[in-house]
Amino acid sequence: GLILRGLLGLRLERGRLVIDPVIPARLDGLRVELELMGHAFEVTYQVRSAGCGPVAVRLNGAPLAFERGDSPYRPGAAEVPLNDLRAGLTQGMNRLLIELG
Repeated sequence: GLILRGLLGLRLERGRLVIDPVIPARLDGLRVELELMGHAFEVTYQVRSAGCGPVAVRLNGAPLAFERGDSPYRPGAAEVPLNDLRAGLTQGMNRLLIELG
């Protein structure tokens, strides 16, 4: 759980998937396979210089709309409603692309 929440910045919270990673630029292209909500995911991180503050989220090639969470120290998390996430899921492996500023 610590790696999932801390490094990868993924957590389920009050009907949302909160995406709030802090990843150094040298880990650009980081790819992990995991299970969320009973579904298989391959999560890929595109890391620009800041390494935080998601600027785009795509599920299986389609953009996911999100609201920006508050953070006093850096750009806030991307908060994706779980209903929107579920609507884009497929059988088998789902590909989540997270682009960081």
